[in-house]
Amino acid sequence: MSAFFQRNLLHSAAATVNYQQDTHATTGTRMSKNGTALRYMQVYLDLKDQIAGGDFQRGTQIPTEKELMSHYGISITTLRRAINILCQEGLLTKKQGSGTYVNGIPANTPAVPAAPEKPAANQRIAVIMPDVSRMAPEGDARHWQLNLRRVDGIYQEGNRTGANIRLFDLSEPFDLDEFDGAIIFRVFELEMEEVFNRLVAPLKRAGKPYVVLSEYNLRFCDKYWVVENLALEFLNAYRYLKEKGMRKLLVIGLNLTPENPRVNVLPLVMEPDCCEFLENPRSDTASARARMKEYLEAHGGLGDIDTIFCLTDLQAVGAMDALLEYGIRIPEDVNLMGCDNITDGLNAPVPLTTFQFSGRGVGRTALEVVLRAINGDYPDGVMITKRCRIVERDSVRTINR
Repeated sequence: MSAFFQRNLLHSAAATVNYQQDTHATTGTRMSKNGTALRYMQVYLDLKDQIAGGDFQRGTQIPTEKELMSHYGISITTLRRAINILCQEGLLTKKQGSGTYVNGIPANTPAVPAAPEKPAANQRIAVIMPDVSRMAPEGDARHWQLNLRRVDGIYQEGNRTGANIRLFDLSEPFDLDEFDGAIIFRVFELEMEEVFNRLVAPLKRAGKPYVVLSEYNLRFCDKYWVVENLALEFLNAYRYLKEKGMRKLLVIGLNLTPENPRVNVLPLVMEPDCCEFLENPRSDTASARARMKEYLEAHGGLGDIDTIFCLTDLQAVGAMDALLEYGIRIPEDVNLMGCDNITDGLNAPVPLTTFQFSGRGVGRTALEVVLRAINGDYPDGVMITKRCRIVERDSVRTINR
C-alpha cells in the first residue's frame, strides 16, 4: 500500500502541553469515540484532513476497507458512507477491482490550512543527525530505514516549498550560523543533554527556530517539537494483539526493563503473570534466531504462549526462522508481530504483521513547522504528535478458543 496513515492526534499525555495549535495540528481529535458527531462524519472529516494535508498523495491508493475499519474501529457501512461522500466531492475515485484512489483537494474545496506559500528558496535549513555510521548498519536498534523515511519526507517538503536543505551528521563539521533554522533528530548521542545543548546554543543566541524530532525525549524548554510517542504506540500495538485474542505473551528484545517505554505500558494491557520476557541484547536476525531456538529447546516448545511480540522486525524475522524450524506454525500455533515495517518483514517466509513507527509524514511536518516558525506563525511554540499505523499481514490472526 503506497498511502500511509499519518494522523496528528493530540490527546496523548505528552500533548497536553498548552501550546498554541493550528487546525492541521489538531487533526484527529474529531475521532474520539465519545464525541457527539456521527461516526461516519468523523471518519469523513479525518480522511479529508489527511488528503488536504498531503498525507495521502494524489494518485495513490488509500488503505483497504479492512485496514480502515480496523484503524477507526467502525463497521463497513459506516466506512462506505464516509468514502462515498469523499467520492461525491471529487476527492476520491473508486476503480472497480482495484481500490480507491486520491484525486486531491478540488480548487473550490476548503482545506486544512497548509504551510504558508511565502517564498522559501532563500530559507536555509540544516538537518542534524547523529553519526550516521551508528545508524546505517542493518541491525542497529533504531533501524536506518526509519530515519531514511523521515529524511525523505523532509526533502519532499523542501522540494515543494523551495527551501534549501542541508543534511549533516555529527561526524562532519558544520556552522549553524549559516542557516535560518534546523531540524534535529534526538537519537543516540543527541539524547545527551550536554551534546544537545552545545549544538543548539548558536541557534538560541541568534533567535533562530529549531524543531526537535523526538520519539519520547521531551524537553519542555524547547518550543517546537514533532513527537512520536513511543509508549503510546506500543500500547496501541499490545492492545491490537489483545483484541486478536492474546492471553499469554512473550516479548523479545533488548533492554527489557521497567524504564523502557516499550515495556512499562504492558501492565495497562496484560496481567504480570501473562507476560514473559526474552532478553536479546542485539537487534539482528541471527541473534534473535539463536535466542528463540535456545528458548524452545529449554522449554520444550512454547507452552501456553499464544503470541510473540518482537521489539524490532529483524528480531521477529529471526524468531520466525527458529519457530518454523522447530515445527511451530505461524499464525496457526502462535501469533508473531514486529515493529518498524522494514522490507525484511514483508519478504519473510510468513509476511510479518508489524507497525510502522515513523514515516515520511514526520519529516514533511518537521520542515513545515520550522518554515512556519521562521515566518512567525508559531510565536508561542507548537508540538505536533504523529501516530503510527499497524500493518496487517499474515503472521497474526484472531485466536479462536
